[in-house]
Amino acid sequence: MKILTHTNPDLDAVCSCWLICRFLPGWQKAEVGFIKSGKFNGADDSDEEVLVVDTGMGLSLIHI
Repeated sequence: MKILTHTNPDLDAVCSCWLICRFLPGWQKAEVGFIKSGKFNGADDSDEEVLVVDTGMGLSLIHI
C-alpha cells in the first residue's frame, strides 16, 4: 500500500496521510511518497494499492 501526496506537504496533506493510516483498515503500514501536484507518476485508477491525496487540480484515486 502506498499513499502519494504533493512535495512540500502542508498541514492538510500530513493530516490526510495520518487519517488514512489511522482509520482505513489495511493501511496502517502504508508507505508515503511524494509527487508533483496534479501528477500521478504512473499511478492510475485501476491500482488499488495506491491512494493519491491532496495533489490539487481535482485529481484523486480513491478505493475504499
